[in-house]
Amino acid sequence: MQDLQKIRYIAANFPELQGLKTVPIGLWVSSVFIGQQGDLSLGCILTPVFLCLYWIIHRYYRRTFGRVEVTKEYRRKYLLLSVAVMVLGFAGLALDLLYPTSISLFAVAMAIIMLWNYAWMVRQSGVRSPAVFPAGLVCIALVFFSAFLPMLGMDVAATLGFQSKIRLVGFVIGWIYVMYGVFEHFILIRSLSLALEADHSQPEHISQA
Repeated sequence: MQDLQKIRYIAANFPELQGLKTVPIGLWVSSVFIGQQGDLSLGCILTPVFLCLYWIIHRYYRRTFGRVEVTKEYRRKYLLLSVAVMVLGFAGLALDLLYPTSISLFAVAMAIIMLWNYAWMVRQSGVRSPAVFPAGLVCIALVFFSAFLPMLGMDVAATLGFQSKIRLVGFVIGWIYVMYGVFEHFILIRSLSLALEADHSQPEHISQA
């Protein structure tokens, strides 16, 4: 039953489960937060590299799994999610930079966006269990708990090589995104394998009948 729910989850959300596309995005986020305070040179320099990597991964999914036509609802949802990421993400980051506290609002905003996206995907698939993608929930929880990293203090951040606590938070979130993408890709491959196995076993049942 759990495998069937995963297959339904994949079938309903295939365009969004091309998790390796998240890897260059997470690496870019981490690179932006490396360096001196206010120095974004590394992220800018590596942007063409990550764009190229994203294109290569896109071609891999297109070549391996074919082209998937998305519905108008999906396009509307992507637009809404993109706006939400930009607004909440930049707002949280701005508040962290202007009014630093012991809790990162940037991390909280990212966790909320990821949870909202996950809940929408589960609802779209119609599965009964919200824990159909446990690794995804773990990554969302890690992003949320990264909001409390500033409580460790500036001494810990400096020891790890970061010029500010928000840079530590941003770097960690970037790598959690990388991990989230790898897990998404794994569940995609695993669920498609289960679907193929079920499809191949169907003629045997018919012939035995």
